Amino acid sequence: SLIFSIFAFSLLASDASAAEVIFLDEFQSGGGKWVESVEYDWRIVGTSNKRLHADNCDNYCVIATKDNIDLSNYKSATLNFWRWVDIGIDAGEYLAVQVFNGVNWQTIYYWTHGAGDTNVWEWETYNIPQSMLNSNFKIRFLAKANQVYEDFGVDYVRVTGEPNKNPIGNAGSNGTVWDDDGDDLVTVNLDASASYDPDGTIVQYEWFSGTGQISSSNSPYATATLSTGDNFIWMRVTDNDGAMGYGFVTISVIDPDNVAPVANGGADVVVVDYDGDGREYVPLDGSLSSDSDGYITTYRWEYNNGGYILQSTTASGSRSINVGTHDVNLVVTDNDGTKSSSSYFTIT
Repeated sequence: SLIFSIFAFSLLASDASAAEVIFLDEFQSGGGKWVESVEYDWRIVGTSNKRLHADNCDNYCVIATKDNIDLSNYKSATLNFWRWVDIGIDAGEYLAVQVFNGVNWQTIYYWTHGAGDTNVWEWETYNIPQSMLNSNFKIRFLAKANQVYEDFGVDYVRVTGEPNKNPIGNAGSNGTVWDDDGDDLVTVNLDASASYDPDGTIVQYEWFSGTGQISSSNSPYATATLSTGDNFIWMRVTDNDGAMGYGFVTISVIDPDNVAPVANGGADVVVVDYDGDGREYVPLDGSLSSDSDGYITTYRWEYNNGGYILQSTTASGSRSINVGTHDVNLVVTDNDGTKSSSSYFTIT
């Protein structure tokens, strides 16, 4: 007879894995995760230790996972389960296990008379191949035995996986370069060699700027022609499993002959918090700033002791800030990338 051993489950403690559990059915709440076909002789048996049981499958009986198991985001995956094959089965009778690779079913286990009919619970481990790590993975059990006393058992069906880790993108350090020839353009070298993939390899490096894609290749190195001013560049790395990571860098191109702009934050400002909510919008005005040989592209208001308030391409704006007295600087950047800071003014 089919006798389930509680001791067998104690072996699971030594099989504990740090991998993520993707699918698990202990059959304690029924077989709702499965669907039968052909002969309908699979059923849940037991009381305190329920398990999947089949007998009297004259033709053969099939039970399969009802839904697809998505393995597409995993670097590796493993199928485990307990199985029982009665020693009394005859030649030609069997318990088989098949997995679906998204196209067809493949047999991974086949136990028959004299081959796997051990009459005890066995713990099986199947390392799912890379070709099956897709979103359409399924499992099914097929049994054939034409007597009611010829038993098959399945329990604790589990799929675990090691998720693929995203690559780490590193676009290098922020920097400043000089436009020595005064043509407002500089060619710079881009270096993403500090990027890495913790569980694989990076196969593609892509660089982008505000004007579009700079380059795409399997090399971490690239070149870009940048104009004067602050150039914000971002890059994307893709690993051998299709996961992506990102990096960012700002390169300032400065004309050494450029006359620096003049930043002027205006007079001190006093506003009243009439509604008493502890915050109030204050006007910010940098219109008295100037640039004698170009124009100002960015206005950035900052607290004198650190902290950002507002950045704008126009000379005025407003921002809600806390009640109190605040010393504020205005930093302006001109079209050649040169920055200047005002002496601080006070907002009360």
